[in-house]
Amino acid sequence: SVEGKAGEVRQQLEEKESELSAKQVDVERVEKETQQLKEQLASLKVQHARFQEQGSAAGARVEALSRELECERSERVREREVAGAREEGFRSEKAKEHVFYTAREAELTAAVRE
Repeated sequence: SVEGKAGEVRQQLEEKESELSAKQVDVERVEKETQQLKEQLASLKVQHARFQEQGSAAGARVEALSRELECERSERVREREVAGAREEGFRSEKAKEHVFYTAREAELTAAVRE
């Protein structure tokens, strides 16, 4: 009968509409997940760029500190060299004074004996 056939077609149509509705929900879910993943990727790219900048800045800071430490070390070495030269000069002056006063003492002792 026509009514039976129409009912059957109506039922098939409802099943197909139900399947389409379920597929539409799946498509919407996948689109939403895809958008979330795109947003996460963009955020990660920003973080990555920030970390690279921080790494570059940290590397530059380490280089600057290294140069600064090397300058300080060189300055300390120069200070020690200058102090050593001063000490050597002081010892030399003391030795000269010792020789002078020893000679003067010998002269005075000789003068007293005469």
